[in-house]
Amino acid sequence: MNNRNRGKGLLALDPPDSRDTLVSGFVQDQIALLPSLKLTLGTKLEHNDFSGFEYQPSARIAWNPLAGHLLWAAVSRAVRVPTRLERDVDVTVTSPGQTPVVKLLGNRGYGSEQLLAWELGYRWHIQRTLFIDLAAYYNVYHGLDSLEYDPTFVDPRSGQTILPIVNKNLTDGVSKGGEASLSFMPFRSWRAVANYTWTVVTVDPKGQDLNGGRLFAGLTPRHQIELQSFLDLGGFQVDAFVRYATSIGYPLSLDPSGSLGVPAYTAVDMRLSWVWSRIDFSLVGRNLFEAHHREFTGGSEMKRAAYVKVAGRF
Repeated sequence: MNNRNRGKGLLALDPPDSRDTLVSGFVQDQIALLPSLKLTLGTKLEHNDFSGFEYQPSARIAWNPLAGHLLWAAVSRAVRVPTRLERDVDVTVTSPGQTPVVKLLGNRGYGSEQLLAWELGYRWHIQRTLFIDLAAYYNVYHGLDSLEYDPTFVDPRSGQTILPIVNKNLTDGVSKGGEASLSFMPFRSWRAVANYTWTVVTVDPKGQDLNGGRLFAGLTPRHQIELQSFLDLGGFQVDAFVRYATSIGYPLSLDPSGSLGVPAYTAVDMRLSWVWSRIDFSLVGRNLFEAHHREFTGGSEMKRAAYVKVAGRF
């Protein structure tokens, strides 16, 4: 394996923060296996007072079999280390005098949330004015945060019965999907982009799941489409954006009334801009074809709106 290209590495002491991190760093190396085939290996290393030693390796390979074609694949591991809140919290949830006393307590056995990510992609530069990007991913999550009941106990200082709720790593999950992007630029003054995203999220609680982690499986639209157009006529610009997202919903067992769901929506935005001397005048319209719609569960509605912006460059 000749023609090795050494990547950059870094080792640095981090200032104390909420995780009391002692030291972290990364090392990376790029290897040219063939003129058209490159392998990049690296890892981030970290030690903290809560979960100890953590490693986050990654490997990426890129292959140019023909001019204008690029195939790539990657696998990586990532973690979210515990915080002081999850380890040391002590909050009374119930009203004073209520029995038993429900407390949200930290868990010294709480570990890191872990992710193993697999990615695959392809780019085809069809011609100078047209190219397409395709990507797919499969993410496996282990030890996600969950709130769980622990056995009751009697506080020796107050004599009260305590019902503890603690953070534990009892939820797993998988997210998978794909993305496609087509970019077309037939003229120097006009560029159009079309994007499509497919996402599936599965959450598998192993405990009581008091914080409702399984609801996160329904928070992402399964299909999303985005169309963008950018037209530049010298000092005058016209930009248009169209977004479509399928409905968000939950199983009937979790949402019998259907009140948590969000219907599918289409949003259309436009921007007109005119540059005169050093002043940029812009007229922006949001959600032009609908009076209002929701995009997230529990969120406020996005309403039709328009505004004028004037910016000067001096």
